[in-house]
Amino acid sequence: MISLILGFLMTLIILTIFSQIPEKSVFANKKDHSLATIQVSLRGAVKSPGKYSCMPGISLKALLKEVELTKDVDRKKIPLKKILYSSQSIEIPRKNDTARDKSKISL
Repeated sequence: MISLILGFLMTLIILTIFSQIPEKSVFANKKDHSLATIQVSLRGAVKSPGKYSCMPGISLKALLKEVELTKDVDRKKIPLKKILYSSQSIEIPRKNDTARDKSKISL
């Protein structure tokens, strides 16, 4: 009976400790080198094309929330559920791009 109570108390202590750890944002702090980050290169319908640092495993949708897109972006052709897990080069399609619609996003 005592071991059951001690086990329950240890579980409560562990949960309390871990609940106080702050959540990490999608983008890693540049000063915190303990977190693994990936570099994703964005071009196309992006106001500031270039490389963006983000955490591996986030979705393209989460990355694009932090990026300002141009007015002519073709949102229907962006695979928002795509999970980013390694360094990639992504071209965000524009509405007036018709010749190579399917090849515009290189993931």
